[in-house]
Amino acid sequence: MSATDARASGGHALAVATLGSAVIVVPAALRASAGGAGLAMAWLALWGSAALMIAPVAGAYRVARPLSPLAFSLPLGLALALGPLMVFARVLKTATHHRPLGAATFALVAALLILGATAGSARVIDWSRARDGALSKLPHVLAALGLALGALLAMPALGSELRAAMLDGALAVAVVAVATWVPERPALARAGLVLWLVVVASGLGLGLSAPETRTALADRSPVLLGLSGWLRP
Repeated sequence: MSATDARASGGHALAVATLGSAVIVVPAALRASAGGAGLAMAWLALWGSAALMIAPVAGAYRVARPLSPLAFSLPLGLALALGPLMVFARVLKTATHHRPLGAATFALVAALLILGATAGSARVIDWSRARDGALSKLPHVLAALGLALGALLAMPALGSELRAAMLDGALAVAVVAVATWVPERPALARAGLVLWLVVVASGLGLGLSAPETRTALADRSPVLLGLSGWLRP
């Protein structure tokens, strides 16, 4: 892929992921408004916060196409990290009474754990590719076990805040997938970077300007708030 094609693909993914983020944050914004935040400001803050994380990932995946088998180390890493993250979230919820600090801590630990699990998954995938028979299916088995363990650990949390967090995470992954594979539109490709920068700046600068908004988002939608919880404490 030439540099021009890479810029166009990346810009298109940025635009699609940014626009998609505006839609998926609606449930989280409604939850935050029930927690005391203004609906419009909560939506804007979450839009910018989600786009800050989601759009660059989608852009990187789209530029990297066609993906090598090692690209699937990320979903495998997510599956393997799901169980430990469920345990950590439950411990953090009972041990931390300062919700913004707890949300920021969870986001940082989750990022580090997923990065480590993804690196380990890449080694497993590379090792299994040189094997025959059942050993070649080891990544699939580990993914299934990781998802099953995560689902088992999440069962006691159904009906609590964790169910909403799982929904937010699933929607974010869906936006990345759509932005990575949807057919390219030249107009979106040209506007992608500018749109992303405007949305992120508006979300962090305007949407998160009120302390009550930041507190409500950290309490009701820490997954989509993500890195913004550190950038605007």
